[in-house]
Amino acid sequence: MTDLEAGTEHVVRELWSPGEFLRGPVTWTESFQHCDDPSFAARWSDAVVVDDRGERHRIDTMSADYQRVEAGGCSNTDSSVDAHGWVQRTNVERVTAPGSRLTLPRGV
Repeated sequence: MTDLEAGTEHVVRELWSPGEFLRGPVTWTESFQHCDDPSFAARWSDAVVVDDRGERHRIDTMSADYQRVEAGGCSNTDSSVDAHGWVQRTNVERVTAPGSRLTLPRGV
């Protein structure tokens, strides 16, 4: 998390898996907003996997997915890539279809 006023960054969560393989990690945004509330954005950046040898592997592609409207999701949530990482925004036009792969540009 980045505190834009103080200019400080904080790790919000590290996920640890006791298994031998990590095949389909998932990240999500919990904003608890109504679909017509003011737009909110969550950014995911610097995603890495650390293997059992301590080697870091950068993640540069994620797949977009959204909660179904019937399950309480909003049809006006969109996922995209910007100059800093993956972004999920509420109360905007959906441009990125579920299942679309979002790849970071080189250097991000």
